[in-house]
Amino acid sequence: MKIFLLSIFISFCFSCATVTRGVNQALTITSSPSGTNVTLSAGEECLTPCTLELRRGDDYTVLIELDGYQSIETSVISQRSDDNRGSTFGSFMYAGLQGIAVDMATGALNELVRNPLHVDLEPIDD
Repeated sequence: MKIFLLSIFISFCFSCATVTRGVNQALTITSSPSGTNVTLSAGEECLTPCTLELRRGDDYTVLIELDGYQSIETSVISQRSDDNRGSTFGSFMYAGLQGIAVDMATGALNELVRNPLHVDLEPIDD
């Protein structure tokens, strides 16, 4: 009975990363000056300042352009997050290695790095 109650308690405290964190993450992009065109390698587009919902497990190339300014191309990468130890434990407790494999495959254990992304554009010298 104690083990059953302990497992219920743990299920409320910990859960797999796919459930608790999701497979997507909001990426915020700002620039100086604002109103720049942003194009991601996955096809998403926006004008700064903007926030895009992106898959945690993917890497992105970000192109930032504005007439009269030098374009900037940079990367936002997916890397393992240090903030999900409880989720990993919950995955192992309730789904074993399969739960951890699902979290790894979906990218739920990762986070997008350089978030928020801010760039300062330089004017083109005439």
